[in-house]
Amino acid sequence: FHQYFRLDAVYSVGIFRIIAPNHSEKISNMQQNFEIDNVQPNLIVTMPQTIKDRSPQKLTTMQPIQRSQQLHPTPPNTPQQKAFAYAPKPFALLSFLSALLVIHYLFLRHPQKLKRMYHRIILSTFFCLLFESLALFWGTWAIPVGTPHVIGAFGNDATCATEGFLLTSFGWAESLYYASLSIYTLMAVKHNFR
Repeated sequence: FHQYFRLDAVYSVGIFRIIAPNHSEKISNMQQNFEIDNVQPNLIVTMPQTIKDRSPQKLTTMQPIQRSQQLHPTPPNTPQQKAFAYAPKPFALLSFLSALLVIHYLFLRHPQKLKRMYHRIILSTFFCLLFESLALFWGTWAIPVGTPHVIGAFGNDATCATEGFLLTSFGWAESLYYASLSIYTLMAVKHNFR
């Protein structure tokens, strides 16, 4: 992303030089804002299609960007790190408790409802939601200790891999069960709920 952003910034500076050549102060400000430091001027290129009637102009371009020269996003500040670490926890806890309630309702209180396809899909969906919300509640606690810019990283590689497995597998399974519930509802409406 950052590589394309820099290329676009250099191209914009080059176009600005052609359209407004007398605004050298604005051009230098643009170069500073986009950290364009390895510009190689005075190369002849043809103009874009929209202004092809003009003759070729001198346009700035740049050498290929090395990995060490790429722009890096600003790391999150402390309030952002805290929000990332703690904001999902109450919602994950609510999802976990609601999944437990639905599973308890279908398994223990009304097991006869599991004869219908609809309730079996609901049970499977909430079973997946149970593990997914558990992984979301676990959150940054599973990230290895010493990971930069992460508050609450108390885990190791194994806990991180386990959380990733839970989020990925049960997240995809839950999405597929939601899709199957939609197909089931469509078929039920089409066949007049028979």
